[in-house]
Amino acid sequence: MKPFVSTSILAVLLASGDCSSGARTRAQVCGSDSDCGRMICELGRCVATAAASVIAPPYEARVDGRSSFSAASTTPHETFRVELRDRILASPRLRPSGDVLVVTEAGHLVVIDARGTCIAEATLGRRVVATPVVDIAGRVFIGAADGHVVILDSSLAPLHQLELGDAILGPLTLLPNGLVAVPTRGVALVTASGVVVRRIASPSVLRGGAAYHPRGLLVFGTPEGHLVGARLDGSLAFDASVGASIDGSPAIARDGSIVFGNDLGELVRASAEGAVLGRFTADGDIRATPVVTNDSVLAVSLDGVVHGLDLALARRFATPLYGELLAPPLVDRDGHIFVGSTLGRLHVLAPDGHALAMVSIGADVITTPVLTPDGTIVVAADDGTVRGHR
Repeated sequence: MKPFVSTSILAVLLASGDCSSGARTRAQVCGSDSDCGRMICELGRCVATAAASVIAPPYEARVDGRSSFSAASTTPHETFRVELRDRILASPRLRPSGDVLVVTEAGHLVVIDARGTCIAEATLGRRVVATPVVDIAGRVFIGAADGHVVILDSSLAPLHQLELGDAILGPLTLLPNGLVAVPTRGVALVTASGVVVRRIASPSVLRGGAAYHPRGLLVFGTPEGHLVGARLDGSLAFDASVGASIDGSPAIARDGSIVFGNDLGELVRASAEGAVLGRFTADGDIRATPVVTNDSVLAVSLDGVVHGLDLALARRFATPLYGELLAPPLVDRDGHIFVGSTLGRLHVLAPDGHALAMVSIGADVITTPVLTPDGTIVVAADDGTVRGHR
């Protein structure tokens, strides 16, 4: 295993605190309550008892654009700024403790709380473009572009490393049984102990991730334009040709249907058996994963439009924004929509699609924002800047 080095060279400007390694060692890391004085040790970090267990299972381990929390404001203003000075291509992830994990393209990991304080950091020394996952124990699963999977504990100390052999470009997915689905040339199922228990093949490296279907299936799209459903034992449930390259992950609707976009600008709805049930066509490619709520579908297209549809893919609204839309939007508990664009803006839309606010970020936003339990909207930009808004 390649040794990890705790980084102290990240150049960081914070509204409060800093991301130096000294900040991390000042009463942040713990092994038991005895290390924390009047606070308690939770997930390797000293926290006040009122802040402990702020997220009860099931917490937000999904990469599907939905949040269990409400945004503090629909006309948000910047509350902190952290400058990592390295591109961020992977979306931030919420940890069980309520703080946010950010991974840069160069493989620097930083944990930031809702006030913008850096509480942990590490470096992998590997290029990362895929969005990681964090499990209920706080373990972090990172997929690197060189085909390595790295597993860290909640304090970002290394646990395991394994090599899958092909690039990892799409988001990782945590399954209900605790396995992690890693998209590569097909999908690898990885345990928390770093063991590959199953591999499901595909002709080429996937650009999106896999979605878990309640029927016990992993569903993913391929660059060759196939929608694939596989059982967790590796056997094939279906392999359907759907006409064009699928760059994002599929989304699963409450009725069990599967919704995904393709490079023809189509949003496609398929049955749990892979049969196409309907199509909606936009003017631009739909490369990002759609977001499916209880009664609607949201999709973004490269021509800068947010499309709102019902579950049968009948259009409810189409809201044009500024710049290309490359990442899924974030939808909060109240249905408000937050989406970043390549023209350096964070757009806020009402549930019916009308614009509420537009916030200047200053650099391309090609990741999905994340919402903390206190309602802070955290946005990671292409220039390596992480901003909090309330």
